[in-house]
Amino acid sequence: MTKRPKISEHQNNGEGLQGRTLADWLSQTGRQEVNQDFEKAENYAIQIQELGVRLNDPTTTSLAYNLKSDILFARGSYIEAEEHARRALELQQVEHDEKLLVRTYTQIANNCLRQNNFEECLSYYDQVLKIHRKFSNDTGLALVYSNLCLVYKELRKFDESLQNAEKARRIYKKLKHLSGEARVLANRGTIFFDLGMIVKSLRAHLESLRIREKIGDTEGMTQSLGCIGICLNEQGKLSEAIEYIEKALDLSKNLQNNYYTAHFLNDLAGIFEKQQNYEQGLKFSFESLKYARAGGIIDIEIYSLSRIAETYKKMGSLEAAVYHAKKAAKLANHSAGMDWTPKINITLGHIYFEMGRLDLAEKLANEVLHSQVITIRKSEQAACYELLVEVNKARNNWPDAFQFQEKITKLNAEIYASQMDDRLLELKERLELDKAIRDAELTKLKNVKLVKKNQTINRQRKELAHSSEEYRKLAAALTDSNSMKELLLDIITHDLKNPAAAINGLAQIALLDQPGNEVLAAIQHGSTNLLQVLASTTVLTQSILGEEIPKEITVLNEVLVQLKNEMSSELAKQGMQIKLALEPNLVVDANPLIAEVFRNYLSNAMKYASSGKVVQVVGERDGDEVLVKVKDFGTTIPASDRETIFARRVQLSVRVHDGRGLGLAIVKRIADAHHATVWVEPNVPRGNSFCFRMSAAPA
Repeated sequence: MTKRPKISEHQNNGEGLQGRTLADWLSQTGRQEVNQDFEKAENYAIQIQELGVRLNDPTTTSLAYNLKSDILFARGSYIEAEEHARRALELQQVEHDEKLLVRTYTQIANNCLRQNNFEECLSYYDQVLKIHRKFSNDTGLALVYSNLCLVYKELRKFDESLQNAEKARRIYKKLKHLSGEARVLANRGTIFFDLGMIVKSLRAHLESLRIREKIGDTEGMTQSLGCIGICLNEQGKLSEAIEYIEKALDLSKNLQNNYYTAHFLNDLAGIFEKQQNYEQGLKFSFESLKYARAGGIIDIEIYSLSRIAETYKKMGSLEAAVYHAKKAAKLANHSAGMDWTPKINITLGHIYFEMGRLDLAEKLANEVLHSQVITIRKSEQAACYELLVEVNKARNNWPDAFQFQEKITKLNAEIYASQMDDRLLELKERLELDKAIRDAELTKLKNVKLVKKNQTINRQRKELAHSSEEYRKLAAALTDSNSMKELLLDIITHDLKNPAAAINGLAQIALLDQPGNEVLAAIQHGSTNLLQVLASTTVLTQSILGEEIPKEITVLNEVLVQLKNEMSSELAKQGMQIKLALEPNLVVDANPLIAEVFRNYLSNAMKYASSGKVVQVVGERDGDEVLVKVKDFGTTIPASDRETIFARRVQLSVRVHDGRGLGLAIVKRIADAHHATVWVEPNVPRGNSFCFRMSAAPA
């Protein structure tokens, strides 16, 4: 026996407020001993009751009933536990201390839940919710929502069950209450398990275990490990199931928690019996029985005895089966575990039948069927009728056997119809649940994407602001640069044009006096070319600045013939030819600067075509347009480079000739000023065709 400390050991003055304070301390300490050491917890309850009598304080006395209710609940004596909670409620209603009432209402609700009295259970939880809302007790609200989750699960209202789980989860998340979050995950796991969604159940319990390991919640880890083992057992992964349940068992033994220890031992017994290893199953069942008795946990004690009886029956040890079934029945008949009685008596009846003791088998079946104490389920009725059918068959009493068989058929039809309704409802709930889960996951995914998108937008805004500042600086620098270019252009077009014109005029006058002077002729020719270049530069500048350039009717046939003649000496040096294949009257409305397009094309063809080859110029009318192609036979330009070849300062690496890469860029500028199109394409089988397309001049 555990020595009970005297009240004087805990207080100096047991009167008034100090006495109530002491009662609170004894109550809290006693609650910590529940599930650990029932005897210690009971000693604390006795001391609280004695203190209540001394103080003549109903509220203090009520705390003793609360603690006794906790002890009886942990032992599985739910009817007695509820009775003690109701006694506490009567005493507490004198002062109407709502914080104490919360504990008592919760105790009554929990006991109603264990007795399947769901309506009353919900009624008391509703009272608890009102008080927690009144005091804005978020932790209390979350705990009630978590419990309501289990109530609605038992009612098979899975949608409402998950809604309450979600309410609890949100509060716990807001409070950063990891233990509460883990509890909600575990509850969701049990809901998924009942729905047959084993994979989702397993995931929920694994996540719950991860959180509980993180915060060092050993008791919670014990629960999660056991639930994971049960899920694995359901999946047929027996070795893994045993591994997890054994881990849970080790933790529960370290915690000295008889309830969990007995529970997990029964789980292990069931797995080994599934493998038809009855000896090992019996070993675990007997060990479970030992812990259940040590902890005074009556419902597990009854369950263990019943399992032992069933196992002995399967092994053919009928006397041992009868012995343990009788012990289970006796315990069930004298405890709050009355709902065990029909199942145990049916098991005992089958054992008697196999022993040939037909009268006893018949008696037990009839006792269950005609019980005035407890309402039996239809499945239990059907089991009794099945036993009576077998008894009457053994007696060759076929009329009675047939009569009981008809009752079984009728009951089975009712059970099947009910199961179908339940199954349809369950399927509907499951479909709705799946949809809700998918919607929640989709919403979560959208939220994640939205957060990432907002982060990207904010980053891009910062980058844009930075880029805008850089752009502003560059624009200012470009403005300065353009101003310098315009100044330089003015110098070129004005300060050079006048001297060049003067030189050209003087050279012409001098040639009149000395017609055969080659030096004067060269000066006159060079200055004429310089004036043409300056004129072209002016026109090109106008086009770049977006100004309209002067145009006139131009015959491209004449332009191309003139260019061929100008290049004749260079062609002779390289041993090359330019062959013109032009349709007549290729007339366009253009500035004389248009000749520079073909000058560049021909110059490129002569540079990059193989020595001794022919450069072909093909011109034709194509509807309302003029198309000219200059074809060489050099190295074909790769497709990847054809788009960029007309860009400024682009010179392809395959071309080894000197140049600044400005020629084709100028071609593009001139073409754009004339709304013409220029491009390059392969010249099959080798080389390139530089093309020019422009609207023909109106006839």
